[in-house]
Amino acid sequence: MTSSAFFCLLAFMLNLSVLMAPKALFAETHSCEQAESNPSIKGLKVTSIDFRGLVKTDSVQLSRFLESNIQEELSFEKLATDLARLQDLGIFSRVSCNIELNEQTAKVLFDVEEKWTTIPIIKFTSGGGVRQQTLGLLDANFLGQAREIGAFVEKLGDAWSGVIWFKDAAIFDPRWSLLVQAWSIHRLRTKYVQEISEVQIKTGFFQSRQKYQIDLAREWSSTWKSTAIFEFNQDQFSDQFLDDEIKLKLMSTGLPPATRASIIGLVNRWGRITADRSLFKGQELEQSVRYYSILGGNSHDFLQNELRWRGFFPLLAQSSLAWQLRMGLSDTNVLQYWYYLGGLDGIRGFRDNRFAGRNFLLGNFELRQNFVVHPSLHLQLVPFIDSVAVSERIEYLDAVDGSSAGVGVRILLPKVYRLVVRLDYAVPIKSKDDERLGLGVQHFF
Repeated sequence: MTSSAFFCLLAFMLNLSVLMAPKALFAETHSCEQAESNPSIKGLKVTSIDFRGLVKTDSVQLSRFLESNIQEELSFEKLATDLARLQDLGIFSRVSCNIELNEQTAKVLFDVEEKWTTIPIIKFTSGGGVRQQTLGLLDANFLGQAREIGAFVEKLGDAWSGVIWFKDAAIFDPRWSLLVQAWSIHRLRTKYVQEISEVQIKTGFFQSRQKYQIDLAREWSSTWKSTAIFEFNQDQFSDQFLDDEIKLKLMSTGLPPATRASIIGLVNRWGRITADRSLFKGQELEQSVRYYSILGGNSHDFLQNELRWRGFFPLLAQSSLAWQLRMGLSDTNVLQYWYYLGGLDGIRGFRDNRFAGRNFLLGNFELRQNFVVHPSLHLQLVPFIDSVAVSERIEYLDAVDGSSAGVGVRILLPKVYRLVVRLDYAVPIKSKDDERLGLGVQHFF
């Protein structure tokens, strides 16, 4: 046999062996969405679950968030839940799911791209006549374990505060999460007369609070989560940092008495909001109730009920309509547990604490429009309208106490964990004030 004939025969035998080989040798890789529509995969066992793209994160620790297990039957419902949980961690800029299908088995691969999660907290916020400087450190993926730890100190006006916290998003199993916080809060509160549109100070106080809080959350489904809250507060008051006008008012009103409060609460959240690049989509309804047991002064125990509806509706051309509607109700006479809105919180274009009461209604509406979209930088233009009603009695919440309109600019870095820088300019429509410009970090809501 000539050498050329020999090689022809060898090539024929190799081709024949390939054609007769078991189908298992020819693995097919599909995205999870494609594989779900394949009827031939029913009953396949999962032989492995792997991650690709990990640099810092420990794959064993990341597996704590998965409901899919090796040697179990492939479940696309579980895979969808796993994918959502990995996205919700916020430590990945991209997460996708692929399946390698053999004749009798399936291999699951999560393809991820990690964000930079060790973040120095250095921010300057200004609005409502106060300035806030913050310095701290946050790691949302501490030691690669997908656990969050952080601490910061902040100066609000002339008062310093600080907090340390720890969060584990899968404390017992993927459905349970734990958040522990310890605060030292110092805050200047100015209370304004609410019955007139002019800016007129009624009273004020300097509040010092030691706060300890534990949140234990349970995820019942992808659209329902409950959180039990256990909190202890100790408050003291003084006239430190108050200006002469407020000190003069205190001669008739006096300072609030020192108090201690033990608080238990339950928060339920329904719906789901997901990130769509620098925009969001979905809706979320959150309802909370807290019971306050108060010691000190002439205080009495009370309930506080709150409701928040937040939503994002995608529009054409890289834009979305964003809204937030909030309501808070209570019957407390303890001033430090009233609702204070304006400046850095709730409504733009007004002084800090400009609106205060036992009860409130708040609405925020924004049109978020991307006008620069780059893998490392997004810029948004954000026209907005804010509106608030506050009252010591629920029946008087039917009248708007303050509203404003304006426009803001957002700077977002998609590859950095939760970093948004915003600049807002707001003009009061209802009620008068002269605080127009606000500079902050993170979205307003």
